[in-house]
Amino acid sequence: MPLRKEDRRGAIYWRKTLWAVDPQYDGPVLIRARRMDEPQQIFFAIDEQKRPELEFPREDTDSWRYGPSLTLLPEPGCYGFQVDGTTFSKVIVFEAAQR
Repeated sequence: MPLRKEDRRGAIYWRKTLWAVDPQYDGPVLIRARRMDEPQQIFFAIDEQKRPELEFPREDTDSWRYGPSLTLLPEPGCYGFQVDGTTFSKVIVFEAAQR
């Protein structure tokens, strides 16, 4: 994930993140994040409100579910998202580097 100067607000990088839930899965989704190379929790923002995690409620639908958010990163480094549902758990590791 590239970190650009224009994405920085104060001491934090604010990066747009769009979450998509497959229509084959109707259950709830919980998303958390943390820094992998140091013990540090990462936050999300929706409507400028800072949150430690994102939750998507159960929804019986035949179409994709989308959830836009902002991922708040303090600096370049190695980070991970943990995405949990009732039938799965996935970890997505990424590097945030200055551009």
